[in-house]
Amino acid sequence: MPSLHLCEHRPPTVKVHKQLYRGEVWYVLQDSCSEKYYRLRPHAYAFAMTLSEERTFEECWLSYIEKHPEEAPSQEEAIQLVAQLHHANLLQFRSTADHDLLYKRYQKTQEKEWLSKLMAFLYIRIPMWN
Repeated sequence: MPSLHLCEHRPPTVKVHKQLYRGEVWYVLQDSCSEKYYRLRPHAYAFAMTLSEERTFEECWLSYIEKHPEEAPSQEEAIQLVAQLHHANLLQFRSTADHDLLYKRYQKTQEKEWLSKLMAFLYIRIPMWN
C-alpha cells in the first residue's frame, strides 16, 4: 500500500498558512502550482498531520481518537477528508505510478478549463432593460 503524507512530505508546491477568519482559526493550504486554495478546520488539519508512512490510515485515526476523543472525526469523515486531500493533490505518495496519475489529472483539469473558455462564446451577454 502506498504511503501518504501531508506534513513534512506534502508536495513542494503546497504551503500552509494559519488564518483567522470571522473569529475562527483556519489552516489554508495554498497550491502554487494550480493556484488554488483549500481551507481546513484546526481539527481536520491536526488529523491530517498524523498521517505518516509508518502507520496505516486506521492506526492514525485510532491514535487521534485516543488523544482527542471529543474532537476526533468519525471514520467516514476522516475517509472523506483524506479523499478530498488526495483529489486536490495535497497528499504526496511515494510511488512512481501515482506521479503519472497526478499528471493525468492535471491534464484533464487543463482540458476542461480550455474547453470551458472555448465554449464561452455560446453565452453571449446582451444588455436588456425593463
